[in-house]
Amino acid sequence: MENVKDPLKSLSTIFEYDRPFLAGEIEDFHAELSLVTLDTSIDVDVRQLFETAKNVALYSRFVYRFHQVAESVGFSTLELALKRIHAKLAPGKTPIGLGRLLRWAFDAGLLDTAYFGDRLDDLTKAGIREERKRSADKLRAAGQVPEDPSRHITVDDLQDGLTRNLGVHYYIGIVSGLRNNLSHGSTMLVPGSISSLRRTAELINHINSNAQVRSIIE
Repeated sequence: MENVKDPLKSLSTIFEYDRPFLAGEIEDFHAELSLVTLDTSIDVDVRQLFETAKNVALYSRFVYRFHQVAESVGFSTLELALKRIHAKLAPGKTPIGLGRLLRWAFDAGLLDTAYFGDRLDDLTKAGIREERKRSADKLRAAGQVPEDPSRHITVDDLQDGLTRNLGVHYYIGIVSGLRNNLSHGSTMLVPGSISSLRRTAELINHINSNAQVRSIIE
């Protein structure tokens, strides 16, 4: 019978670094995480949950598999933040699921294309390729021969994709997909919790900032 990897640590190894091939000391991890913050105008319950995610990420230096636990709590923080913002700006039935909440935020103008900066073109190209692949799969299923989904993306193709916000929708799909993968059971194991939490904090702060502007205007 195959044994599980990384079982409960023994008392004698609790404070030993896990995966010693990783560069950096605990002080370096702590310094990086200290810079990842949510705006103080955000509901305290949201900020509290995010601090939990940061603490789990900190201890990933001792338990490597905590990286994905920290990411999962970070995504839960994003969903909670969106629920709170929705309750303030659009009282009524709250969309269920992170993907629907992010699409609501985009439709409401709280998540705008300016957030993506230089990444928008690359995200749009990825969205175009994804759309092409879906269309190709449908044509094959119908017994037809589709065009190559990986064909060159022209300037006109890119502009059309930007107009239809394919990059934003692709991004929302990636975020909600990652969250669902972690929430419903995943074997993913990568040491990226700090960068993931940093991106999550930037997204929450961006949406919250636009929500504040909108509440003032209204």
